[in-house]
Amino acid sequence: MDDDLKKSDVSECHEYALNNLSEKCRLTLKKPLPLVFSYDNECGAYFVKAESFNLLTCSLSLKTAVAEINELAEDLWEMFALEDDDMLETGGKKLKENLLEYLEEKE
Repeated sequence: MDDDLKKSDVSECHEYALNNLSEKCRLTLKKPLPLVFSYDNECGAYFVKAESFNLLTCSLSLKTAVAEINELAEDLWEMFALEDDDMLETGGKKLKENLLEYLEEKE
Protein backbone atom coordinates (compact mmCIF):
# COMPACT_ATOMS: atom_id res chain seq x y z
CA MET A 1 0.00 0.00 0.00
CA ASP A 2 1.18 3.48 -0.79
CA ASP A 3 2.10 5.17 2.51
CA ASP A 4 1.78 8.54 0.77
CA LEU A 5 -2.00 8.31 0.41
CA LYS A 6 -3.54 11.50 1.70
CA LYS A 7 -7.05 12.09 3.02
CA SER A 8 -7.91 13.90 -0.17
CA ASP A 9 -7.00 10.75 -2.13
CA VAL A 10 -9.61 8.66 -0.33
CA SER A 11 -12.34 11.17 0.57
CA GLU A 12 -14.54 9.31 -1.90
CA CYS A 13 -14.57 5.58 -2.49
CA HIS A 14 -11.54 4.31 -4.35
CA GLU A 15 -10.71 0.75 -5.28
CA TYR A 16 -7.28 -0.62 -4.53
CA ALA A 17 -5.81 -4.09 -4.92
CA LEU A 18 -3.89 -5.33 -1.89
CA ASN A 19 -0.93 -7.35 -3.17
CA ASN A 20 0.65 -8.41 0.13
CA LEU A 21 -0.49 -9.10 3.64
CA SER A 22 1.51 -8.06 6.67
CA GLU A 23 4.80 -9.90 7.22
CA LYS A 24 3.43 -10.93 10.63
CA CYS A 25 0.46 -12.62 8.99
CA ARG A 26 0.80 -16.39 8.57
CA LEU A 27 -1.15 -16.17 5.32
CA THR A 28 -0.17 -14.89 1.91
CA LEU A 29 -2.24 -13.68 -1.01
CA LYS A 30 -2.51 -15.87 -4.10
CA LYS A 31 -3.76 -12.88 -6.09
CA PRO A 32 -4.50 -9.20 -5.38
CA LEU A 33 -7.39 -8.66 -2.97
CA PRO A 34 -9.77 -5.88 -4.06
CA LEU A 35 -10.31 -3.28 -1.34
CA VAL A 36 -12.43 -0.15 -1.31
CA PHE A 37 -11.18 2.84 0.68
CA SER A 38 -13.17 5.83 1.83
CA TYR A 39 -12.62 8.66 4.27
CA ASP A 40 -15.35 10.23 6.37
CA ASN A 41 -14.57 13.90 6.97
CA GLU A 42 -17.25 14.15 9.64
CA CYS A 43 -15.78 11.53 11.96
CA GLY A 44 -12.20 11.70 10.64
CA ALA A 45 -12.00 7.97 9.97
CA TYR A 46 -10.90 5.72 7.15
CA PHE A 47 -13.08 2.84 6.06
CA VAL A 48 -11.64 -0.17 4.25
CA LYS A 49 -13.91 -2.79 2.76
CA ALA A 50 -12.83 -6.26 1.59
CA GLU A 51 -16.06 -7.37 -0.03
CA SER A 52 -14.72 -10.82 -0.94
CA PHE A 53 -14.46 -11.58 2.79
CA ASN A 54 -17.47 -9.50 3.95
CA LEU A 55 -15.14 -7.30 5.99
CA LEU A 56 -15.35 -3.61 6.81
CA THR A 57 -12.84 -1.89 9.07
CA CYS A 58 -12.71 1.66 10.39
CA SER A 59 -9.80 3.54 11.93
CA LEU A 60 -8.34 7.00 12.31
CA SER A 61 -5.35 5.65 10.36
CA LEU A 62 -5.55 4.10 6.90
CA LYS A 63 -2.61 1.86 7.75
CA THR A 64 -4.41 0.57 10.85
CA ALA A 65 -7.64 -0.06 8.94
CA VAL A 66 -5.73 -2.17 6.40
CA ALA A 67 -3.85 -3.99 9.20
CA GLU A 68 -7.21 -4.89 10.72
CA ILE A 69 -8.21 -6.50 7.40
CA ASN A 70 -5.08 -8.68 7.77
CA GLU A 71 -5.99 -9.70 11.31
CA LEU A 72 -9.62 -10.39 10.51
CA ALA A 73 -8.66 -12.42 7.44
CA GLU A 74 -6.55 -14.65 9.68
CA ASP A 75 -9.52 -15.10 12.05
CA LEU A 76 -11.81 -15.96 9.16
CA TRP A 77 -9.23 -18.43 7.85
CA GLU A 78 -9.29 -20.26 11.18
CA MET A 79 -13.10 -20.26 11.42
CA PHE A 80 -14.01 -21.06 7.82
CA ALA A 81 -11.16 -22.10 5.50
CA LEU A 82 -9.98 -24.85 7.84
CA GLU A 83 -13.50 -26.00 8.73
CA ASP A 84 -15.10 -29.12 7.26
CA ASP A 85 -17.75 -28.18 4.67
CA ASP A 86 -20.33 -30.30 6.51
CA MET A 87 -20.07 -27.89 9.45
CA LEU A 88 -20.75 -24.76 7.35
CA GLU A 89 -23.99 -23.19 6.17
CA THR A 90 -24.31 -21.93 2.58
CA GLY A 91 -22.88 -18.47 3.38
CA GLY A 92 -19.97 -20.02 5.27
CA LYS A 93 -19.18 -22.28 2.33
CA LYS A 94 -19.13 -19.28 -0.03
CA LEU A 95 -16.83 -17.39 2.35
CA LYS A 96 -14.57 -20.44 2.58
CA GLU A 97 -14.45 -20.60 -1.22
CA ASN A 98 -13.45 -16.91 -1.37
CA LEU A 99 -10.81 -17.34 1.35
CA LEU A 100 -9.30 -20.31 -0.49
CA GLU A 101 -9.38 -18.36 -3.76
CA TYR A 102 -7.35 -15.45 -2.35
CA LEU A 103 -5.31 -16.86 0.54
CA GLU A 104 -2.92 -19.64 1.41
CA GLU A 105 -0.71 -20.42 4.39
CA LYS A 106 2.93 -19.40 4.15
CA GLU A 107 5.39 -22.23 3.85
